[in-house]
Amino acid sequence: MNPRKESRIGVFICHCGKNIAGGLDIEALVESSKQIQGVAYVTENKFCCSEDGQADIQKAIQAQKLDRVIVAACEPSLHLLTFQRCGEKAGIEPQFVDLIDVRKWTMHGSPQKIDFRQALEKSKKLVELAVKRVRLKRLIPLVEVNAVKSVLVIGGGIAGLEAGLDLADKGYQVHIVERLPAIGGKMALLYKVFPTNDCAPCILAPKTAYANIHPGINLLTSSEVKNIDGYIGNFDVEVVQWPRYIDTDKCTGCGDCMEKCPVKVVDRVFSAGMGQRKAIYIPYDQAIPKKAVIDSQNCLYFRKGACRLC
Repeated sequence: MNPRKESRIGVFICHCGKNIAGGLDIEALVESSKQIQGVAYVTENKFCCSEDGQADIQKAIQAQKLDRVIVAACEPSLHLLTFQRCGEKAGIEPQFVDLIDVRKWTMHGSPQKIDFRQALEKSKKLVELAVKRVRLKRLIPLVEVNAVKSVLVIGGGIAGLEAGLDLADKGYQVHIVERLPAIGGKMALLYKVFPTNDCAPCILAPKTAYANIHPGINLLTSSEVKNIDGYIGNFDVEVVQWPRYIDTDKCTGCGDCMEKCPVKVVDRVFSAGMGQRKAIYIPYDQAIPKKAVIDSQNCLYFRKGACRLC
């Protein structure tokens, strides 16, 4: 096996005006950085993030044939992208450009500000660790994955509906899987909602109705996810759907079947055990889909083979 090519790392130390240079021995940090294995070039700059400073970094990358860059300056959230773009223009992959924060130990007003000697020692250690880190980095090749532009949302409550509607409006094909015979979830059980004291059905009903007619949404009620395989962009999901025992294409939701049914059952879901329903029922007045469902455990036809009044 051929030995791995040794990286050529450039370290660029920023003065940040007096924010860093006023509390850190820059020359000492430059000299100590030169002694670290893998470091091929070290220099300092008054303002590395300026246009001139970035141009100097790009010139050094090309002149010194650098393949890794570390900038000792400020908080990465401020300028990491700046230096990654700078390195990319000179031919260095963004993941091989690092920014370390030494300004936090020197800038006036910083809660981490320390004395001159400590700032130097900590900065030396930080540069050394950063060099070791970038030396170990390896380029991860980008892989393109053909993704099916569809989304499965598990749960048809208010959160699932909101997510499904947002995604469907953005062009995704959305499949909402709900365990109960109707969407709406816990919000369908409420009278009013905190903190506005608004009517819960008034908020929920427009969303359930829109989800029912949205061309980008497929509602799977009385359903449950049984298995998920695959990977990001290409999932295979097995969904089991329990029967309603009625023809949903013919059911109009008129409620005549419920009037004919002789069996009364305590409704422990949508009435929390405080009300009754029939063995064939529509879960609640504004249920979506508004289709009847037969409770096979209490239906006389399923238990005794008799009835069929509905």
